[in-house]
Amino acid sequence: MNRYLVDQGLAKIPGKGDTIQLFAQLDPEAIRKISNEMHHRIEKNEAQRILKVSANVLQDLCDIGLVDQTVDSLNHVPKYDRRKLLDLLNKLKKIAGSAHDTTSSLFPITAVSQRLRCKSAYIVQLILAGKVQKVSGDIDDQGITGIFIDVAEVHALLPQLDMQGLTRSEAAITLRVTYQTINFLVAKERLESVRAMNSKSRQYVNCIPQASIEAFLSKYDTLGRMAKRFRRAAGPFGCQLEAKNICPLEAPKGISWIYEKRGLEARIKRLGIEIPTQPEGG
Repeated sequence: MNRYLVDQGLAKIPGKGDTIQLFAQLDPEAIRKISNEMHHRIEKNEAQRILKVSANVLQDLCDIGLVDQTVDSLNHVPKYDRRKLLDLLNKLKKIAGSAHDTTSSLFPITAVSQRLRCKSAYIVQLILAGKVQKVSGDIDDQGITGIFIDVAEVHALLPQLDMQGLTRSEAAITLRVTYQTINFLVAKERLESVRAMNSKSRQYVNCIPQASIEAFLSKYDTLGRMAKRFRRAAGPFGCQLEAKNICPLEAPKGISWIYEKRGLEARIKRLGIEIPTQPEGG
């Protein structure tokens, strides 16, 4: 009660301790109203029990504005309004309509959230906005966790993220080297590796930023890229260069041949090897 009175500006804390000082005497009607409000003022554990969600999902619902959260003035503990939580469940219940049909192709919201790497709270927001058409579930008994939805429908509604880089497999194709070579270059810090969400699978993967690829190609060239450029078979071309003392960087067995770019083109040109001007296949 003391905390509520302070939060509402009806009292102040004169000093240390839990005692408060009222700004004005409260009449019976005001006390009745405060008592009613206090009945609906609950803490996090009770809010989780009503919605049937984890602490993280509850906080996500607060962050996007679907659940109101106030912080207690005395002990700074978050508080929630029971009536607003029940109103949220009632809205979802009207949309879901009925209990889940086990013969349908719908899946629990928690499973869809994990599969699509999307927060459950964001899916709830899509449902309330009327964007998700296939919804069912026993909201009364299971709360938000009882919601069943269609995976493909939700996936189509999620924003398509542009991954700022290439997967390691894509980087290997771009540089025309083996996948193991990409791992080697990352270990040697010649390529940068960052965690990013794949725009297609929505799974977090290790990717190589485009800027790192460009920085690498400004200093180095690969036998695969050179062989394509000079239209020669990679193996024999590499051996020919090595015989003329144009050698790749030292690397373990199984790693693609990589050359320092500085002066490389001029040295190859002195061997009488030039890039064909005739279009490939002509």
